Amino acid sequence: MFFYISHNEPVNKKPLTEMHKVNNYCVQLDKAWHRVGDIFFKGYAIGQTLKNKVQSHNFSTAKGNYVILDFSQTPSIYCDDSRSFPLFFNNNTLTNINDSLLEPIYFDGSAINENNQWKWCKGDSKNSIQFDPEHKTYNKTEIVDLICNYLITVTQQLDTDLPIIAANSPGVDSTLVRSAFDYCNLTYSLGDLSARAKSLYYLGWGYKQLHSIDTPHMQLTGFCGDELLLRNPLYCQWLLDYHNIDLVKQFDNIDYCYMKGFFNAKYRDKLLKRDQTFKIQANGFNHTANVAVNDFQMWHFDHTITFTPLRNLDLATECLYADPDTILDQVMHAGISKAVIEKLNAKNLACVEKYKNGYIP
Repeated sequence: MFFYISHNEPVNKKPLTEMHKVNNYCVQLDKAWHRVGDIFFKGYAIGQTLKNKVQSHNFSTAKGNYVILDFSQTPSIYCDDSRSFPLFFNNNTLTNINDSLLEPIYFDGSAINENNQWKWCKGDSKNSIQFDPEHKTYNKTEIVDLICNYLITVTQQLDTDLPIIAANSPGVDSTLVRSAFDYCNLTYSLGDLSARAKSLYYLGWGYKQLHSIDTPHMQLTGFCGDELLLRNPLYCQWLLDYHNIDLVKQFDNIDYCYMKGFFNAKYRDKLLKRDQTFKIQANGFNHTANVAVNDFQMWHFDHTITFTPLRNLDLATECLYADPDTILDQVMHAGISKAVIEKLNAKNLACVEKYKNGYIP
């Protein structure tokens, strides 16, 4: 789902392999986009097929992971409610390929075209995440129920005729998503880890984990699980500052747990050297939310459509209201994620690695 739109001559950028001239614009795309008239689209919407959404000219924001590029009148871009991909622009260009010469558009902003020039459009306030002091604080059981109910609903509402592949991975997030398909009795096959497309790393760190298959299909992924389900240690520390809880001390007080080796290798120094703490709860909450939703990880590539249910604004917002004990259980033990797996398909717990990414404490 990579695109580059410009008034200029074509650019030589990977993975752009398709080119169209439409209404004085050069539109470059990766493979496997669909087209209806002067409208290009790719991805999936929840609750209906993306093709039906486009054919009915229903461009209202929906959940999913998709983009619609409409050149039928004034050039316009429409996407899912979490905008699962980054955006970069100048007056003549709009793309989701990282380009240091272009200006990034942070979530929840988008781009509009006025007088044949692209401009930053301020986001819809309903999509921004702000701390609500009156909001309920959730315990672990309540968060687990919220995630289970959400995953079951979004899985049942996924409308696709593509064959589905699930990563044969010991990761807790991919196992979480696969367990929802098990609960709903939906058919999928397990992918071969040896087929990972490591050569795609230039697209973003997550793409080296994709299975390299030319046949059109959908891959189940757990992307954004760390960041939006309370398992990124830095994000969790920002939330825990208000409660005077030091994650470094918490990990030092335990001999081993699911996250300890990974924490020591990747996050310990970050937390020790950080120069910003949030003693006001709203500040920590809002900062965490802002950073998390701008952490774009996975959209689609060529014939691979990636199912990314864990990038969901509603779910992410609710998780941020977890009580400190629940946050600690998740960031140290993946306690929430494992409890969800146990409810959806307990047998899959045996598939989860003992330590995150194999980092032994």
